Amino acid sequence: MLNKLLNSAINRPNNYILLFIILGLLGIGGLPFLNQVSDISQLISKDDKAIQLNKKMEAIFGSTRLGLITVKEGLTLKNIAHVKSLHTKLVGSEAINDVISIFSEEFLQDEGGSFDVQKLVETVPQTSKDITELKERLKTFPLYLYSLYNKNALNILVQFKSDISDQEMSSILSQSIMDSPIKDQIYLSGWPEINNSIKGIMDRDLFILVPLIFIVISIIFFKLFGSLRGVIVPLVTIGIAIAVSVGFMSLFGLSLNVVSNSIPLLLVAIGTSDGIHFMTKYYLYQKNFSDHKELLRYTGNIIGPTILLTSVTTMGGFLANLFSPVASISEFGLITAVGVFTAGAASFLLIPSLLSKFKFPKIMVKNQSSNNHIFSLLSEKMYHSIYKNLKLYLIGLILIFGISIYKVIGLEANYTLLGYFSPDTKVVKSAIQVSDEMGGLIEFNITVDTGENDGLLKPSVLKAFDDLSSQMKLKYPNDIVYITSLADFIKNMARAYNGEKSFYKIPENPDAISQYLEVYSWSGEPEEDLKYVTNENYSIGRIYGRFKLQVNEKGELKERNLRYYEKIINEIKFELKQQLPNAKIENYGELPMWITTLYNIVEGQISSVLLAVIFVFFIALPILKNLHLTLLALIPISFAISMNFAFMNLFNIQLDIATSLVSAMAIGIGIDDALHFLLTYKRLRQHNETVEETLLETMKVTGKAIISTSITLVIGYSVFFFSSFTPINNFGLLNIVTIIVATLATLIAMPVAVFLLKPLKDLK
Repeated sequence: MLNKLLNSAINRPNNYILLFIILGLLGIGGLPFLNQVSDISQLISKDDKAIQLNKKMEAIFGSTRLGLITVKEGLTLKNIAHVKSLHTKLVGSEAINDVISIFSEEFLQDEGGSFDVQKLVETVPQTSKDITELKERLKTFPLYLYSLYNKNALNILVQFKSDISDQEMSSILSQSIMDSPIKDQIYLSGWPEINNSIKGIMDRDLFILVPLIFIVISIIFFKLFGSLRGVIVPLVTIGIAIAVSVGFMSLFGLSLNVVSNSIPLLLVAIGTSDGIHFMTKYYLYQKNFSDHKELLRYTGNIIGPTILLTSVTTMGGFLANLFSPVASISEFGLITAVGVFTAGAASFLLIPSLLSKFKFPKIMVKNQSSNNHIFSLLSEKMYHSIYKNLKLYLIGLILIFGISIYKVIGLEANYTLLGYFSPDTKVVKSAIQVSDEMGGLIEFNITVDTGENDGLLKPSVLKAFDDLSSQMKLKYPNDIVYITSLADFIKNMARAYNGEKSFYKIPENPDAISQYLEVYSWSGEPEEDLKYVTNENYSIGRIYGRFKLQVNEKGELKERNLRYYEKIINEIKFELKQQLPNAKIENYGELPMWITTLYNIVEGQISSVLLAVIFVFFIALPILKNLHLTLLALIPISFAISMNFAFMNLFNIQLDIATSLVSAMAIGIGIDDALHFLLTYKRLRQHNETVEETLLETMKVTGKAIISTSITLVIGYSVFFFSSFTPINNFGLLNIVTIIVATLATLIAMPVAVFLLKPLKDLK
C-alpha cells in the first residue's frame, strides 16, 4: 500500500502537489473565520464548577470583568470637568452596563433623626471652594475611599455587558480617552486591558516570530544541504501543515488562544525533523543511483515508513491531551495531532513529488557533504566513547535521571497575573498606578448565602462582614486595602441617621437596620444602589475587595502568585464559616477560574503524560515488533520529561498553561528520535554480523540526521527569546532543553541500553 502511494507520488507528482496546494488553500481560507481569545473563561470547560458559579453570581451582582480607570489629579478644578465628560461618554456606550464614579453615586445628607439620599456630585465644581467642599464630603464617606477617589485622584469602574469580549472592552476604553485633553493622566487597567495585552502579544508572535523562525530555518537548511531544493521542499511541507491545522480550527469551532497560539511553532519543529530526515537520506543515497526516480523510490522506501510511523506515535502523544481537564490543552492536543498527521503525510508524499520536479543532483554539494561528514564523525566518536566507557556512562545516566526525578518533586503549578510582562510595558505601568490609587487591582468576590429572606440584615451577619474586613486589613496591610460589603453601607446609613461619627458601626438592634433601609427608600433606590453587595431579598451578600500589587523600592512590580491569593481567600472563607456556620460561602470571579485552571494543569499533566507514554508504547510496539526495542524507545521520552520539569524547578520557572505544553513536545521529539534510531538499527541488523557493527552504522547513518535536526530546532526555538511575553520565552527555553536532552538520550542512553540488552542479538 505504501509502495503504491509512493510510486504514484513519484510518477504523477502534479496530482499530489495539486492536492496539497488545495488543502493548504482551504486552510488559509479558514483563517479569516478563526477567532482569537485571551479570556480565561474561554480556556476551561463550560461545565467547570468555577464557570457555572460565575454565571450564577454574575446574574445577581453583574460581571466581574471591570474596566478600571484612574485619573491622576482628577480632583482639581482644571480636570474634574474632563472626568465628568469621560463619565458621560462611557455611559453613552451601548456595550456598557454601568459606570461607577463620583458622578453616579449617592451621598446621605444628615437631616436630624433622618437622612436624605442625594447625588454625591450634582454639578461639576466651578470654584476652588466647590472642590474643597467635595473633598470634605468624600471624607465623611469612607466607603468611597479607594473606590471612587484616593488622594487627589479619581477612579471610574466600568461594568460591561456579559456578551462583550475583552478586545471590545479595551477598545471602548481606549477610544473614550483618545480625544481627552488629560489622556496622559489617565491609566487603564483591569482584566479586559490585561487580557487584551496578552492578545496583542499573541498577534505579534504570530506575525513576527513565525516568519522569523521560517527565515532562520531556511538559512540552516541551506547550510545543511547547500541547494535550493533543500530549502524549498521541506519548507513547503511545513507551511501546508501549519495552514491546514490552524485554518481548519475554524471548522471545529475552536478559537486561537494562549495555548493554541504555539501550534504553528510546534509544527515547524515536527515538520523540520521529518524534512531533515528525508533530505539527509536523499543526499546520502544519491551517489548510488543515476536515475532520479529510482533515488526517490529508494529514499522514500527507506525513510518514508519511518516518518509515517513516527507521525503516528507523535499523534498519539499529543492526542493524550484530549483527556486534560483544561479545555484549551485538550483542543491543543486535537489540532496538533491534525498538524502532525498533515506534516507526516506531506513528508511522505509531497516531498518526493516536489523533488521529482528538480533535476538529479549529480554532484554532492560541498557544504552538505562537509556537514554530513562532521555530524557522522561526531556520532562515530560518541559510539567509541560509549563502547570504551560503558560502565561510567551507565552510572552517570542513572545518577542524572535519579537527580532529575528528585528535582521534579515539589514543582507546583503557579501563575502571576502581570509577572509575565516586561516591567517597562504600558500594561504593567498602568496596573501599578491603578492598583495604588484603587487600593488594589486583582479582584476577589466572596458570596454568603444565608438561605433566608432578610438573612443579611441580622446584626450578627453584618458584624461578621465588618469584623472580617477589619481583620483582613490588619493582618494583610500590604495586600488588602479595599474591601467592602453591605455592612459598610449600613454603617454609613447609621452615621447619617444619627448625625454622629460614633454611630459609624453596625447597630445592635435589627429593627434599626430595617428602619435605616426604610428611610433610604424614601429618597433613594436601595435595590439599585445596593445591587453590587446584596440581592433584592437580602438573602445573598457579596464581599468585594482587591489585592494590591506589590512593588519594590525602585517602584518595580514584585507580584504575588495566585496561590498566595488563594491562601488568603480560603482564610476569609474559613473565618466567615466560623461565624456563620449555616451560611453557604463561595468564591467566584476571574481569580478562582485561574486557580481552577492551575489545579487542572497539575492534574492534567500527570494524567496526560502517563497516558501519552502508554499511547506511545502501544503504538510503537506493533511498529517495532519487539518488546525490548519498544521499551528502549521510551528512554529519550523519560529523560526529556524528567529533565524538563527538573530544569523548571531548579530555575524557578512556573508550571503554567504555556510551559505545561513542553511535556507534549518532549514526547513528540523523544519518540521521533527514538523510532528513527531504532528502526534504522532494526533494518541494519539484518545485514550486519554483530550488534556492535549495527550500532556503529546506526549512529553514523541516523545520528547525523538527529544532530542536524536538533541543531536546527535549537536555533529555530531561539527565536522565541524575541518575544516580550515571558511564557513564550520560557516555552522556547524549555523546548531547547527538551530537544538537547532528547537528542543526548537518543545518542548516549539508548546505545548504552543496546550494549547492555543487545536486542535482536540472535537475528543473524
